[in-house]
Amino acid sequence: MTHPLSVVWSSKLDESQAKTSRALLFTVARQCFAISVDFVTKVGEMPPYTAVPGSASWLLGLANHENQPLPLVDVRQFLLKGPPASALSSAIVVECAHGKVLLAVEKIITLVDLAAKPRNALLPDCCTTEYVEYVCEHDDSAVVVVQLASLITAVERAALESTASSGELA
Repeated sequence: MTHPLSVVWSSKLDESQAKTSRALLFTVARQCFAISVDFVTKVGEMPPYTAVPGSASWLLGLANHENQPLPLVDVRQFLLKGPPASALSSAIVVECAHGKVLLAVEKIITLVDLAAKPRNALLPDCCTTEYVEYVCEHDDSAVVVVQLASLITAVERAALESTASSGELA
């Protein structure tokens, strides 16, 4: 865990990002997803990480970010119905009420304002519905907008369940 996340974009450096409807578009299994930039602090290449023996399959491991070990989460296992088939090459640092998490994704696409996009697109068959806020169209593709708070809560819940089942909690 000696190499930091290679930062491509940081909301802390982007002053134009102040509480907007902008979203960060990324792909998982070639499907386009979006999350609000309000919770994204940085994006970049997938950092090196250390696997945690006995951890849940969705936890890839711990990665060094600003001299802190952060959990690196395989979002494919939360957003897709089937087994993950795509390679992960990028990471998104998300800061929530309970701390920071790294989300491992296939590819970072762009920042976009989704406010004016019609919200009537159909959810692709490959996606779960549990963490979907809505689906819209962008550049002739369906974009699944993720309820980030629900996803992070699920990650935290899964982490607690995994820890409890491994006997680490007293």
